[in-house]
Amino acid sequence: MIENNQKEVSSLTKHPEGSVRELLYLSLPLMLSLLSENIMLFFDRLILAHYSLDAMNAAAAASFFCCILQYATVAIAAISEIFVGQFNSSGQKGKASWPVWQMIWFSLFSFMIFIPAALWGGDYLLSPYHKEEFALPYYQWFLYFGPFFTLVAAFSGFFIGIGKTKVVTITVILGNLFNIALDVLLIFGVPGMIPSMGTKGAAIATGISQLLQVVVLAAIFFNASHRKRYNTLDCTARPKLFSKCLRIGSPNAVGYMMEMTCWAFIARLAASKGEDFITVLTVGQSIYTLLAFALDGIQRGVCMTSASFLGSNKKEHVVKTWKSASKVIFLIAGVFSIFLVFYPDPLIKQFLTSEIHSENYQNTLYLLQMSSIIIWLYIIIDGHSCISTGVLIASGDIAYVLIVDIIYICFFTFLPIYVLTTYFDSSPLVIWTTVTAASFLDASLNYFRFRQNKWSAREPITREQ
Repeated sequence: MIENNQKEVSSLTKHPEGSVRELLYLSLPLMLSLLSENIMLFFDRLILAHYSLDAMNAAAAASFFCCILQYATVAIAAISEIFVGQFNSSGQKGKASWPVWQMIWFSLFSFMIFIPAALWGGDYLLSPYHKEEFALPYYQWFLYFGPFFTLVAAFSGFFIGIGKTKVVTITVILGNLFNIALDVLLIFGVPGMIPSMGTKGAAIATGISQLLQVVVLAAIFFNASHRKRYNTLDCTARPKLFSKCLRIGSPNAVGYMMEMTCWAFIARLAASKGEDFITVLTVGQSIYTLLAFALDGIQRGVCMTSASFLGSNKKEHVVKTWKSASKVIFLIAGVFSIFLVFYPDPLIKQFLTSEIHSENYQNTLYLLQMSSIIIWLYIIIDGHSCISTGVLIASGDIAYVLIVDIIYICFFTFLPIYVLTTYFDSSPLVIWTTVTAASFLDASLNYFRFRQNKWSAREPITREQ
C-alpha cells in the first residue's frame, strides 16, 4: 500500500539535527554525485595534457561553453532532492517520486536544447585557438551527452532525499573508474583496434560514463521495493510541482550560466594573451573543478537540511547547520592546503609536459604555484558564500540570490578582468586574484542577508502538492 497519507514527521538522519555529522552524512553523497562530473572533467584534462598541451587548453576553453547549459540544467534537476527530502521527512513517502519524475521529463526535454547547441553553437562561440582540431570535436560530443548529466542529478536526488546515500556513492565510483579507462582507450587509441580520437575521445568517454550511471540509478529507482514504497512508476506530469522545481532551481541555474559564460569569455581573453595565460587559467580551473564538488555538495546539503527544518518547523537548527557547514569548509581547506599551499608541485607538474619550452618552464611553474595558493583562499571564501546561499534558497529568497549573482559575476569578476587584461600589462595571476576578491564581496553580501534572519519568517519552499 502506498504511504501517501502518512503524516508523522521524521528526522533526515539518525545523527543530531544540524550537527557536523548530520551535514557530512547528507553532504558526502551529494559531493560524490558532483564529483562524478567534476573528476571526469579533471581526468579528461589531465590525460589530454599528456596527449597534447594544446589539446588540453583547447578542450578546457571549449568546456566552459559546454558547462553554460550543462551546469544550469543539472542545478535545476538536482533540486529534486530538496522536495524528495521534505516529502520523505514529513511522512508523504508516496509523493517522494513526484519531483524526480518532473526532473526526468525536464532532462528529456533538454535534448531539444543540447542538440541544436552542439550542432550550430560552436561556430559562434569557440575561439580560433585550435578550434577545428581540438575544441570543436570536444564541444560537440560533450553536448550530445548533456542530458545524461541532468538525468544523473534527477535520479541521485531521489536516493539522497530518502537517505539511501550508498547507492549514489557506489554508482559514482563505478562511473568514474569506467571514465578513466575509456579516456585512455579513446584519447590515445589502441593500434590496429581503436583509432586515437584526442579531445573527441575524452568527451565520448565522459558521456558514456554518465549514461552508465543513468542505467544503474534507473534500475534501482524502478525496483520492486521502491515501486511499492515510493510509487516510482507514477510518471504523471504535475505542472505546479514542475513549475515550483524550476522556480526554486532557477537562481542556481542562472548563477551557473552567468558564471560559466563569464569564464568562457575569460578563456577567450586568456587564449588571445598567449600560452602562459591560457595554461594558468586551464590548470588553475582544473584544480578548482576537482575541489568545487565539495563546496557545491555542502551547499546542497545545507539547502536540503534547511528546507527540511523549515518545513518541519525546526528553524532553530538552521543556524546550527550553517555553523556546522563552516567547520566542514575549514576542515576541507586544511586537508587541501597540503596539495595547494605546502606541496603543490606534485599535482601541478602533472600538467606540465615537454611541450613547454625549457626557458618558460620555471616561470610557468611559479605562476601555477602562486595560483594554487590563491585558489586555496578562494575555496574558503566561496565555500562560506555557498552555505549562506543554501539557507536563502531553502527559504525561497530567490530574488536576492539572483541579484547578488548578477552583481558579483558581471561587475566585479568579468568587467575588472576584461579591463586589466585588455588595457594593462597584467600578470596571468590577475585572473585568480580578481575572482577571489570578487568572491569575498559575494560571501559578505550573502552572509549579511543570512544574519538579518529574514529567512526564518518566510514560507518553506515546498507545500502540499
